[in-house]
Amino acid sequence: MKVLKLVLSVATGCLLVGASSVVMAVGCPDGHIMFQTVPEIVIDGKSCVINSVIVEGRIQINNSTILSMTLVEAGGPVKITNGGADGNANLVRVEVLQGNIEVSGYQGTDGAVVVSSRTEFGSLHLRNNSTAVVQRNRIKGNINCENNTKQLVGGNQATGTDNCTGI
Repeated sequence: MKVLKLVLSVATGCLLVGASSVVMAVGCPDGHIMFQTVPEIVIDGKSCVINSVIVEGRIQINNSTILSMTLVEAGGPVKITNGGADGNANLVRVEVLQGNIEVSGYQGTDGAVVVSSRTEFGSLHLRNNSTAVVQRNRIKGNINCENNTKQLVGGNQATGTDNCTGI
């Protein structure tokens, strides 16, 4: 959180001295994004490993067959969709400051895994995955699981409703 405040402070300073204010989304050109602070992440059709990254805004990922996110802080919502028949999405220790975590359409062997993640103001939604592993998450909102073939659930905390049960 302190790092995010520092980044915002520097960005404000740049605006005051006339530096460019264009926000550029980061894709995943080399198959990974690691150890950096970025304005936002937008990926379409590419597998990616995202590790130890601070994202000032949203994360939007579509059509990514293999996705791994570990130790990621996002200022905005995280929406991951359409991994397809071979798709696997693994989110471990993802923190969202404002917005939801949504994972849908991952039909691979592992499906969608969301473990030890949290939201400050938002819900967790897992829909239409072959498997939904939802464990040890702290969500300040609702936890929703819909139309997943199999659900492995345990140790979650939600301030709202939690409709995820083991199937």
